Amino acid sequence: MSAPAGRALIRCQCSRAASLFSRRGYHGLFTVRRQFSFTKPKTPRVNLEEVRFDKQSPRYVGTVFGIPADAVVFYAKVGVAVASVCLVVSVFMKGYSFLARLNLGTVARLGFISGFLSCMVLNGVFVGVVRRIRINPNAVYNQSIAIVMQNEKVVQHLGTHPRTGDFKAYCLSGGFRLPLIRRIRSGSYELSDLLGLKPRKLQMMFILRNQANGYEGFVTCEVRRETTGFLSSVNTYKSLAVTLTDSSHSSPRTIVVIGRPEDVVYRGLMKL
Repeated sequence: MSAPAGRALIRCQCSRAASLFSRRGYHGLFTVRRQFSFTKPKTPRVNLEEVRFDKQSPRYVGTVFGIPADAVVFYAKVGVAVASVCLVVSVFMKGYSFLARLNLGTVARLGFISGFLSCMVLNGVFVGVVRRIRINPNAVYNQSIAIVMQNEKVVQHLGTHPRTGDFKAYCLSGGFRLPLIRRIRSGSYELSDLLGLKPRKLQMMFILRNQANGYEGFVTCEVRRETTGFLSSVNTYKSLAVTLTDSSHSSPRTIVVIGRPEDVVYRGLMKL
């Protein structure tokens, strides 16, 4: 082969290679890099909306200067209660000269009434704070039903308006636990329980029933409290699943609405 023919053959091969790379979307000097991720894909986060789904206690919708109105009302009540108790104590401390002119029985009655009212106010504040810290079971129950009924397969199985069954159970764990003797003897009490370091979570199960055909749905869910910042947290669904049962199918069907199949609560009960 002569030199001009060889150069022509090389130019032809180079032009073919360039056209091939241009068709595939490659650049002549760069290659496409494929990125691999070793982390698991994150599941969509669903937060618990206590203000919307809590039907047992009064809730306040909206915001006040960008702050939720429910939180503003709660902290206002706490502030008024603490200020009232401090006012009663300061009146008794500074009004010693006035109380000295009264007889002993009157002072005792005033002290008993003021102390009783102060204890009632502080007890109400304590109960309100405990309810605020805990995960609200009523909100979890109502929101779980609302989320489950958005699934088409569940609606086809249970209908648009299923009835709640007689069975309903939930378990609250995590946070601070009192060092009771029975817990210490059983060996289940740890230092993290005393310090309240364990994350709070609520696990719930209940039954939905179709009154027309007797079909049932066994709903299980788990809600955990996650820290979002300094002194701020949010309750998030870890898992939510419904197991559909009927007389025609021998094996139940489990539909995972939120989370992964391995996160389903009480999977062992499905085999009973």
